[in-house]
Amino acid sequence: MGTFRKGDRVSVMGTVRHDQRGDAQVFLDIDGYYSPVSVGAEEVTLVYPRLDPGDRVRWTNGVVAQVIAAADGFLWVKSDKGERWTWPATEVSFVVPAPPIEPPASLPAIEHLPETQEVEF
Repeated sequence: MGTFRKGDRVSVMGTVRHDQRGDAQVFLDIDGYYSPVSVGAEEVTLVYPRLDPGDRVRWTNGVVAQVIAAADGFLWVKSDKGERWTWPATEVSFVVPAPPIEPPASLPAIEHLPETQEVEF
């Protein structure tokens, strides 16, 4: 790599310090520096998401799997069919879990049904 020149566009590797709310500033811990930096969300590009065991991710080909482990920019994942793969974290997107479905409060409770009886024909 050559020397940087005035006007060059660059990226800096850092870690998001807090969850972002709306269009608020993004607070970053820049690798190798003590003080955090606050920048506009439009100035930040995601390199790869933070993923934890149990999170669901979608690979670039559309396959969805569950994260078993994550380290050094790679994921060990397990598909719903039990297949296991190692995927680069840069090639996945986080799958937001669907909220649980709650039955409407207006439905009556189901009472216990009577015991069944065997009938001979």
